[in-house]
Amino acid sequence: MVPGFVSYLLMIDAARAIVAASDDIPLAVLQDFSITFTTSLADVTLGQFKIPISLEALSSNPRLLFPERPLVTRGFSDTRDMGLKLEKKFGDIFYYYAGVFNGSGQNFRENDKEKDVALRLEVYPIKGLTVAAAGYARVGDRDRPVKDRIEGDLRYDAGGLLLQAEYIRAWDGPVDARVEGQGA
Repeated sequence: MVPGFVSYLLMIDAARAIVAASDDIPLAVLQDFSITFTTSLADVTLGQFKIPISLEALSSNPRLLFPERPLVTRGFSDTRDMGLKLEKKFGDIFYYYAGVFNGSGQNFRENDKEKDVALRLEVYPIKGLTVAAAGYARVGDRDRPVKDRIEGDLRYDAGGLLLQAEYIRAWDGPVDARVEGQGA
């Protein structure tokens, strides 16, 4: 919109309309929508976008190693939510992503006072190597169902060699019946 300062994103998935109609579920063709204000210290984005858990979930489809995302990624992290995020990459040294989300999920308005917060940090110690850690947790009333996540990942892509790994640990549900899961 304003080159170098304001940009926007709108992404829809029309194929979801066919699935929604055949399964009689709510129409959810809207994937991402956001407006971003760019500064030297932070790109401030307001809208709906992916939460910052899992390198695999944050990667675009052409960068995936296999035709489908792994079950652990789909189950624990490949989700979108409405919120506000601050992010910035500083050269080939460091990247951060901090966000506050409704916690209601994709295409749902706010349904409670609690918020979910997220933080992802990446470092690039040598050319081609990414080492990252991320966390996602509910802030506020923890008696309601929560989706807490911690994740670490590693990617080395240089000289024709690609090595990628990640580990996610998750806690879902109300405090008295929380279900714990993990995967790599």
